[in-house]
Amino acid sequence: LSELRKYVVRSVWGFIPGIIIAWLYREEILEFLAYPFVHAYEELGLGRAELHFANPADLLVEYMLISIVCGGLFGSPWAFAQLWAFISPGLYRREKMMAIPFVLFSTVGFLAGAAFNHYVAFRFIMVFFASFNSVDLRFMPRIEDVFGLYTKMLLGIGIEVVGSTPEVLAAAVQAEMTKWGKIIKYSLGKRD
Repeated sequence: LSELRKYVVRSVWGFIPGIIIAWLYREEILEFLAYPFVHAYEELGLGRAELHFANPADLLVEYMLISIVCGGLFGSPWAFAQLWAFISPGLYRREKMMAIPFVLFSTVGFLAGAAFNHYVAFRFIMVFFASFNSVDLRFMPRIEDVFGLYTKMLLGIGIEVVGSTPEVLAAAVQAEMTKWGKIIKYSLGKRD
């Protein structure tokens, strides 16, 4: 148990530099994350896009959340390395070799999902919501609502849809729990 605690503490320390760096660049990160929202306004010809905050601390809280999430993303390779250092002594060579493609494809899949969310899905959803603008109703989202939705979509698309599903299926086939033919038949709606 003390060995596990050592690796957990090291993992947590790995997030701190990422959080500090994200805090230093918080305004640039906010501008990058707001791009799909700004683009939605431009695409619909609604004028200058503005994010609003009602409480004095809202912007500070959003900056802190952005820093923590980005710090988590930046520090995750270090945390996974610590997890691997804890787990790998108990694995056989074959099991270690199976983990390499799983980690590689999970990382690439998550990054692809995050890019899809930022440049396609979130932009589309912002255009959709902003399209309800009318003469009597104006779309004026609050910053915490926009970035709350962004974060949920990032995690949902990045982790679940693109990042993990293919790797879980590949691991199930590799562990001989199923076969690719069955997965393909099931996905096409053909049941046994």
